[in-house]
Amino acid sequence: MIALVDAMAQKYGVLPTEILHRGSTADIHIHVLAETYRERERNKKSGDVSKMAENYSRAEINEVYEGWQNSRSATRRSRRT
Repeated sequence: MIALVDAMAQKYGVLPTEILHRGSTADIHIHVLAETYRERERNKKSGDVSKMAENYSRAEINEVYEGWQNSRSATRRSRRT
């Protein structure tokens, strides 16, 4: 968890405590999926397909995305009331 928070803080140019304070589960999912995608693309370009099976399937990515959309919609509804 610490390495994840540190990586996100470095990527977005903020202190790790800001990630902990302002970040959400959706932010973590998006970060992990984006990094996984970037790694997959690097592996494809380099011809190293041995690690590609370790990545997320399309169904897993869709499941995370749908969960993120649902949590985002719930957050918007709660802010309106």
